[in-house]
Amino acid sequence: MSQKAELPSLTGHRTKTRKRDEKKVYDPTGFRDSVIEGLELSKDNNVEAPADLDAISKWLDSAGNKLDYRRYGEALLEILIAGGLLAPGGSIQQDGEKGTSSTQACIFQDGIDLPRIKQWDSVIVKLMRRYKYLEKMLSEEMKKILVYLRGFTEEHRTRLAQITAVWCCSGLILPNTIVVVINEHQVKDSIALDFMIDVLKVVKTEKGSQTVLNLLKKSGMDSMLTELFPTNKRATESMKNHFINAGLPEIVTYLSSIENAGAKKELQRYLRGHIAEGTSNKEIIADLRESVKKHGLAEPETVTMI
Repeated sequence: MSQKAELPSLTGHRTKTRKRDEKKVYDPTGFRDSVIEGLELSKDNNVEAPADLDAISKWLDSAGNKLDYRRYGEALLEILIAGGLLAPGGSIQQDGEKGTSSTQACIFQDGIDLPRIKQWDSVIVKLMRRYKYLEKMLSEEMKKILVYLRGFTEEHRTRLAQITAVWCCSGLILPNTIVVVINEHQVKDSIALDFMIDVLKVVKTEKGSQTVLNLLKKSGMDSMLTELFPTNKRATESMKNHFINAGLPEIVTYLSSIENAGAKKELQRYLRGHIAEGTSNKEIIADLRESVKKHGLAEPETVTMI
């Protein structure tokens, strides 16, 4: 009786894995180290000298062929803005050798004034023209950074406000990105308020008063302005005085127009109701005069409304 031939054993046999099936380990710190090394090589040997932004821009453009910007895009933007990877709260992660976890070649360290901030904006814009997918990542990254205001120095917050304003004016970030500054731990000490005042002042300088109002409306912050102020400073007059002292009277005018619109609707409801009820003209006129005086309505607009 014949026996079946024994099948060959697979013991010790190694299956070759295709490269496309291999999963790369997610390594943001390794990516950070590579980026910081490239940024440092692009700097002048003089440590005190400003960063060479032309050299940095060229390096960032070419490094995208070797570094995985699509996978580590938000980490890249974090490094260019803050100088390193941010830990929860806003501090720089210190998990490398001394001096290798952060770089001076970033907006926080090198953006000494608005003209310099605009030069950094040009670097970011050029990078995004080359790698378009970074545009969406920027709005997401800014939503993360803007909740860490308390963890930054006052100087860094000012520079962040300036670049935020520039990006809001150009449309590089979505308008609703800025509303994330409104959270309890940033509002109670006026950090969120001071930051937004800095943003709006730069927007006004760059694009004018109407752009300030447009940004507030498009972001949805126009209906949340009260929430920017600490609880004990939310009185209407206190808010108006703060905006006037900050050089933003157009916001006060806007708030007044909203108040007037509400007051006029209330008066119209009053008129309709009391006319329907047959209230005497004398009583209606007396109440109208009191309401007009209370809300500071002009006589011509009041007559038209009636």
